[in-house]
Amino acid sequence: MCKMMEDMRNNAEKAGVIKTLIELVRDGILSFAEAAKRANMTVDEFEKVSGLKA
Repeated sequence: MCKMMEDMRNNAEKAGVIKTLIELVRDGILSFAEAAKRANMTVDEFEKVSGLKA
């Protein structure tokens, strides 16, 4: 049960980070490449997750 809770917390944390990165890209503060790098994704993966176009 503890492992399951830890995984849920980690997934929620990662989702929050990605949401923040998407907002920073929308606001023009970060480039797609930088946001993808910070999310440990490729630019193509980040595009798919964000729904935005590089």
